[in-house]
Amino acid sequence: VFSKDVFDFWRPTGHRVPIVDGKFSIECYLMALEGAVSEFRSNLGLGEGELLDYLDYVIYHTAYTNMASKAHRRLIELEYKDRDLETREEIYRRTFSHKVAPSLKGVTEVGNIYTGAVYMGLVSLLESEREKVEGKKIGIFSYGSGCGAEFLLYNMEEGIGRIIDSLHFKEQLDARKEITFEQYTQFYSKSSEEVFYYPDEANAFKSKYTKFVFRGFIDQRRQYV
Repeated sequence: VFSKDVFDFWRPTGHRVPIVDGKFSIECYLMALEGAVSEFRSNLGLGEGELLDYLDYVIYHTAYTNMASKAHRRLIELEYKDRDLETREEIYRRTFSHKVAPSLKGVTEVGNIYTGAVYMGLVSLLESEREKVEGKKIGIFSYGSGCGAEFLLYNMEEGIGRIIDSLHFKEQLDARKEITFEQYTQFYSKSSEEVFYYPDEANAFKSKYTKFVFRGFIDQRRQYV
């Protein structure tokens, strides 16, 4: 666990959209990774250079694919401080392709979903590797601006392959509907207080994979159908 009081990405009271210091936010993200990984290693009694041998896969909170690349490079620097640059780069390429890349399908297709990022990474990993994940150890780095972070361990049970087909992640991605730029700007330009869909309109957003759809606000209360 790691936390520190920083203003890297925040939404002041009364603001519709957050304020972000992009470069500083990445610095905070990498700082939090260092802190969380350090405690994780200590709790498990792992020395430098042992973490990536212990873990079979690593999932990073990521808003875009290059964010995971930055995180993994920093992890390699932390783990192999005594190795030269060329050796660290070789370790990075080898471990990224096998341990990190399988979790990036979702963010590559969808982009940033904020809190759900690590869960989309987990679903992506399950669909990419399928039964290969059974019995494996997965390290998950969860991050929130402000900032707080955890480095968690998932132990995948035998038999996990039975539920993978029920995820339908690829089918959900393939079922997305393309909209025009004008439609996008129309949706986005509305303030949250102005957003309201009548039941028939809201139901148009439903699919067999959705349990409910945001309809709008009544008396500042969110409504769903």
